[in-house]
Amino acid sequence: MKRGYRPLLRAGAPWALALVPIVAWFALRTGVHNLVVPLATDPALPAWERTVIARAVVGLDVAAALVVLGLCLVLYRHRLLDRLATMAAIGVVAATATVVIAREYERLIPWRPELSWLELSAFFDAAAVIAVTAAIVLGAVALGPAGIARKRTPRWRDTPLDRTGSATFGSADWLPMAAARHLLPAKGGIVVGEAYRVDRDAIADVPFDPADPDTWGNGGRQPLLEYTCNTASTHGLVFAGSGGFKTTSVAVPTLLRWPASIITLDPSRELAAMTTRARRARGRRVVEIDPADPDAGGFNVLDWIDPTRPEADDNIASVVAWIAGDDAAPKGRSGPAEFFASQGRALITCLLSDLVFDPALPRSACTLETFRHRLTESERAVKARLKDIHHESHSAQARDLAGSLMDMQADETFSGIYANATDLTRWLSTPGYARLVSGTAFATEELIRGNLDLFINIPLKVLDATPALARVIVGALLNAVYEAEGRVPHRFVFLLDEAARLRYMALLETARDAGRKYGITMVLLYQSLGQLERQFGRDGKRAWYDSAAWRAYAAIQDPETAEEVSKICGTYGVRQTSQSRSTGASRRPGHWLRGHNASAGETVAEVRRLLISADELMHDMRADEQIVVLPGHRPIRCGRAIYFRRKDMQGLVDRCGFR
Repeated sequence: MKRGYRPLLRAGAPWALALVPIVAWFALRTGVHNLVVPLATDPALPAWERTVIARAVVGLDVAAALVVLGLCLVLYRHRLLDRLATMAAIGVVAATATVVIAREYERLIPWRPELSWLELSAFFDAAAVIAVTAAIVLGAVALGPAGIARKRTPRWRDTPLDRTGSATFGSADWLPMAAARHLLPAKGGIVVGEAYRVDRDAIADVPFDPADPDTWGNGGRQPLLEYTCNTASTHGLVFAGSGGFKTTSVAVPTLLRWPASIITLDPSRELAAMTTRARRARGRRVVEIDPADPDAGGFNVLDWIDPTRPEADDNIASVVAWIAGDDAAPKGRSGPAEFFASQGRALITCLLSDLVFDPALPRSACTLETFRHRLTESERAVKARLKDIHHESHSAQARDLAGSLMDMQADETFSGIYANATDLTRWLSTPGYARLVSGTAFATEELIRGNLDLFINIPLKVLDATPALARVIVGALLNAVYEAEGRVPHRFVFLLDEAARLRYMALLETARDAGRKYGITMVLLYQSLGQLERQFGRDGKRAWYDSAAWRAYAAIQDPETAEEVSKICGTYGVRQTSQSRSTGASRRPGHWLRGHNASAGETVAEVRRLLISADELMHDMRADEQIVVLPGHRPIRCGRAIYFRRKDMQGLVDRCGFR
């Protein structure tokens, strides 16, 4: 991306400003000379005055330089002038003093053979001596603590804090960037961020604007921080507010850098268009499934279930939970609602078990589409099918469930059960949805072989209305990897954007706790901690915190999230100095004179300071800055790997319909 002439202006501005003291000195010198020199030859003045003025002209250049330096120091201390311009003023003083010394040397050197320097010192020009002495003194002041060596009036983020040596209030600190690069080396992994401190950049006080490269600072030019899936559970959590660059800083860079299989849930439907070319350049086969695209195809979400294995019934129960929802039955209630919901799930389980175990049915026909056709037969036909299942099915589970369902005496009772079952699976009647979970674009065996990348392009509104569709797809893919029992060529990354839209899904918890040894790594993207808590509950959130190998927080807009992150980062002790001064007056009885007294004191105490407060997280952190937490290490404050400002990524990403 071309940045035009603006970076050149930014680089050249300090040097142009450094010319200001030189120009100011030249203008002041010229004005003083034009005013004073004519007086040295004015016959109206007494001879002794003309002599004094003529002698003083020698030091006028230095005097003008000292005036300019004094002004520059005042401006520098109040942050109205930078260090380079102040150094230029010091240079002018040094140059003019050197010229005066050179002139004196040239004037006195002819008498050097006859007289020593000590004897010649009696002939030094008084004006020259005063000028050079003043230049040395003020120059030393300018270079010392009272000048440029002293911190200027600080901004809030530059305010020095005097840390104590004790750990009474903790010892929290940011992880040094060298250590962060050692923990997260750029070796082709899940992209976490960039190895630099945004808060120490020259543009730290300027809000990040993706459309203005002048606000990017050093972002996009620093080494990557990448997680290589070699610690803990390998799973990651990303929390960033709406419009917080989750896609551009995590999803896209990871798709460009991850060398092995990756399954992406993409409600925005933009990642495939942006990264397919780059994935294919790695020799990967890329497949998209999209309910809105008739040409996108789908896969059979039941093909991983092997009816000959003892856990087949449990696998079928898992599919039913994805279809109907793990929390489909009302919790904590009794009565007709709970009864009809649970029996409706039993009817689904019965028909699906019979379908999977049916030896006469071709494997290509063993799909959820076939299951829906059987379920949506007339109520009388379903009753007849249950009778056949009870007597002839190869599934013991199906036979048992059919027997209990057949014994429903009242037609109204069975009608309620049947209505619940059809309602829970209604989404399978949508042709686009049924095609996604019953298609032939690929088989799960191909995924296990390790050369397939999959984009699940389910629009956000479909995810909200029909979360079961994504649950079934993601669940089938996760279980397909499980069934391989570790016999996989590499790790499989499940990159789930808007993971909260899946709602509660027990299989995600199973993958969280046991997925590492099966080669499963999940990266879940959320807008806030509240989404994670609503999906899995408060205890579930703690379990995710305990299990995640890394967590990233950026663009925080939620006060509760900010408070929690602030507590996670910890506290440390600082010295707080308090100064007091008091004066008073009193008069003793019988005396007309008043007595005065004064006292002053200073108190130093150790107080607690948050490493970063909630308001600093919400209001002072830039959108391209984040905090990364890894168990057992100090938090990392670093940049975000926003792809469109990195030259090594720009050419790999294709345009899409979104900006």
